Amino acid sequence: MVGKENLRTEDLNLCFEKLMMVAGGGGGGCGGEKGGKMKAGVITEWKDIPVELLMQILSLVDDQTVITASGVCRGWRDAIYFGLARLSLSWCSKNMNNLALSLVPKFTKLQTLILRQDKPQLEDNTVERIANYCHDLQILDLSKSFKLTDRSLYAVAHGCPDLTKLNISGCSAFSDNALAYLAGFCRKLKVLNLCGCVRAATDTALQV
Repeated sequence: MVGKENLRTEDLNLCFEKLMMVAGGGGGGCGGEKGGKMKAGVITEWKDIPVELLMQILSLVDDQTVITASGVCRGWRDAIYFGLARLSLSWCSKNMNNLALSLVPKFTKLQTLILRQDKPQLEDNTVERIANYCHDLQILDLSKSFKLTDRSLYAVAHGCPDLTKLNISGCSAFSDNALAYLAGFCRKLKVLNLCGCVRAATDTALQV
């Protein structure tokens, strides 16, 4: 279901029910200043939820639900695509590479992207697409991406200049030259996890 453009009506209804359960249990969701003007019983369908309330609710649910919600209607899609700052696909254990390829061009305002894997799935073309579309990224987790090569680091260097935290632990194919190149472009980088990067973690790279 996740990642497909055409979602079934029952899927959307289930998503709505889940979102409304979160909203009902969230305490100040509808009772705060932004939701204070809304009367009980006004929201009866998923199309009735205001954008501000939608984004508050989505901050409380899992990332899979967020992706599903982006297929509900055009208003929700635009609000999520342009309003979402953090996304994790670590829950996707079988098809993360293709899912990321399809989603990245839509979520262009991401500041945090978590692609941690239990088994290697990501490929260089996906990281290149991330770098081409997600120029606001500050935190990127590519840990255990054994398939990635220096192409990925070169792409991130050019496409994500605001990067402050990068996790490439377990990415054993990266070289020290590519890491030094990345550091030369991502001058805001403060946290770099190189655990298991035997070729990249050399004195040459770390001195940059």
